[in-house]
Amino acid sequence: MHWRVEPSTEKIQNKIFDFWQAAGYTVKLEFYFENNPAEGVVAFIDNIALWKPKGGETKYKLWVGNTQVTSANAGNVLSTDTVNNGKISFDAATNTLTLDGANIDEGLAYSKGGKHYPIYGKLNDGLNIKVTGKSSIIGTYESTYSSNYCGIYNEGAINIEGDSNLTINLGKYREEAQGIYATEGITVSDNVKITIQDTTYDTENKYIGLYSPETIELKGDSETTVDINNRHDYVSAIEANVLKVSEDAVLDIKSNKKGISHSVASGSGFKQKGGRVTVNAAEEGIYMDNFEFYIDMDKLF
Repeated sequence: MHWRVEPSTEKIQNKIFDFWQAAGYTVKLEFYFENNPAEGVVAFIDNIALWKPKGGETKYKLWVGNTQVTSANAGNVLSTDTVNNGKISFDAATNTLTLDGANIDEGLAYSKGGKHYPIYGKLNDGLNIKVTGKSSIIGTYESTYSSNYCGIYNEGAINIEGDSNLTINLGKYREEAQGIYATEGITVSDNVKITIQDTTYDTENKYIGLYSPETIELKGDSETTVDINNRHDYVSAIEANVLKVSEDAVLDIKSNKKGISHSVASGSGFKQKGGRVTVNAAEEGIYMDNFEFYIDMDKLF
C-alpha cells in the first residue's frame, strides 16, 4: 500500500504519526518516503503498532445498573452481579449495548437528580441496544428507592433491535415514570419484541411508555406492546413529536387515558406505511395534529 504525494527535493525518512482511537487505543504508523524520478515522492508503510496507552481504563458515558461502563468491564458489565454475570456487554466502536438474558431490577439502578435509571446514557451519537436473549428491566412496586423512574434513558437517540424479548415494568412511583426516554428519537426495528407495562391504576402520577420530543419509529418485524393503567390526566402510552409505523411492525396499545399523543405544542404527526396499529384507550386514541396513511392496494386483496 502506498500514497502518492507531490515531488519534493527533500528526503524525509522515518516519520511517525499517532492516531488516537475512541476505544482508548493508539495506532502508530511509521513510514518512509523515497524520491522516484518517474513518480515523484512515494510513501511506504514501514511499521504498524497497536497498543493500550498507560493511564488506565476508558470511561464511557453509559451506566448499567449502578455501574459505569468502561473499557475494562465492557465485555461483562455487571460481572459482580450473580443474576447478570455474562449477560450484558458494550461495544464502544458502535455504541451497542447487548442484553442477553439480563434482568436489571431497581436495586441496581443509577441515581441522578432524584430519579432512578436502570440504563442511563449520555451518548450524543446514539445508544444502540441489541436484545439477543429474553431480558427485563423491573421497577419496584411501592418503591422506596425514588419518586421518579425511567427504564432506559439516553441524552441522544436510542435504537433497539434484536431477535428476542425485552420487558420493562414501570413499578409504582410517587411522581412520574417512563419506560424508554430519548432526547433525539427512538427507533425499534429488526425482530425485537418490547413490552412496557404499568399495573398501578394510580391517579396522582404521570406514566409514559415511550417518550421523545423527536420522532419515534417502529419498523421491520418488531412488536411493541404498551399497557398503561395509570389514570393521571397527562398519561399517554406514547408521546412523540412524530410517530412512524412502517414495514411489518406491530404496535398494540392499552391505556386508561390517552393512547398516542404529541410531545410538542404543534406540528406533531402520525404516519403509517404498513404494519399494524391497535389502540384501546379510555380517552383520545391518537391525539396528533397531522395524519398520513399509505395503503398498499396489493395487500388488500
